[in-house]
Amino acid sequence: TTRGIEVVEAQPESYVQDLLSAVGVEALQWGGRALNAELTLGDYGIMSNATLAERLELLGGKKKRKKKAFTTPKRKPHKHRKVKLAALRIYKVEGKDKVKKLRRECNTCGVG
Repeated sequence: TTRGIEVVEAQPESYVQDLLSAVGVEALQWGGRALNAELTLGDYGIMSNATLAERLELLGGKKKRKKKAFTTPKRKPHKHRKVKLAALRIYKVEGKDKVKKLRRECNTCGVG
């Protein structure tokens, strides 16, 4: 054993369980996959000079957070409603060819 690395001689016909007991670990992984103890090294396609990593079986993790209870009701979004003949509120026709604005304009802001 050198810095956590242990060299073990194994054949492709040997089972993963035999390798686990020889090394003394709970589980192994190779190529990002966990190795099943009932299968052989050849079943996974593990050849000579392969590096297997110890995989620790951990329990737990962060607990789920409770859903936040909102105290105020949801705000209803504004819905655009089309008003028929809305231009009649803005302009007034006086006589022939005479149109008068009913709404005042702001000197600083302008119309709208």
